[in-house]
Amino acid sequence: MADQAWEKIRTSGSVQQGLESECADLQSRLADTTRQNSALLAACSLLIGAFYPLCARSNMLAFQRRVMEDQLNNWDVCRERVELLVHTLTSEMNKAGGKARDTAQPRRNPLLVFRQGAIAVIAANR
Repeated sequence: MADQAWEKIRTSGSVQQGLESECADLQSRLADTTRQNSALLAACSLLIGAFYPLCARSNMLAFQRRVMEDQLNNWDVCRERVELLVHTLTSEMNKAGGKARDTAQPRRNPLLVFRQGAIAVIAANR
């Protein structure tokens, strides 16, 4: 009976030593994990610090691109209208020129003079 008790004590002592070594191993792993976690947090904060200004610049460039596209679209519309006006005025001037050749005194159409003046004012304000 004493031998059995002694064997249980030896077994419990070896179990205790195994548990103590496992506990020490877990504590060292916990310390390593804590250091790695703090290093990862520092790296993430540095990356965010670098990434945020890049996002701000990207958003600003996208906004500027939209503004430039709007201006380009406005310019295309303006160019088309100017071409239409030039075509219309040219055709009216040709019509008025044909009538003026028939008469001895060349006379300009008042509507044509008004339109030319309006186009000059619009062009000056652009």
